[in-house]
Amino acid sequence: MNLRALLNECLKNEELEINECLKNEELEINECLRNEELEINECLKNEELEINECLRNEELEINECLKNEELEINKCLKNEELEINECLRNEDLEINECLKKEDLEINEYLKNE
Repeated sequence: MNLRALLNECLKNEELEINECLKNEELEINECLRNEELEINECLKNEELEINECLRNEELEINECLKNEELEINKCLKNEELEINECLRNEDLEINECLKKEDLEINEYLKNE
């Protein structure tokens, strides 16, 4: 074998080794990237779960607050209704009392006539 053929064979072997090395490096890099992607996705899922949990807690707190507000408003409305009803009863009693007096006065007047 001449020197040129020997050098060409050596270069081919070097090229094959370099290509094999590059393929292995590419495989390692791709594996690393997949692992990184999996870690990032896991982290994002955890963040999403935490955010959803936080939102549920906020929603529960808001609903509890709204229920309390509704109870207070209903209580206030009932008190207002009771006061109005009491006032109306008093007005009704006063009117009835006035009507009775008027009726008595009219009857007294008619008797005298």
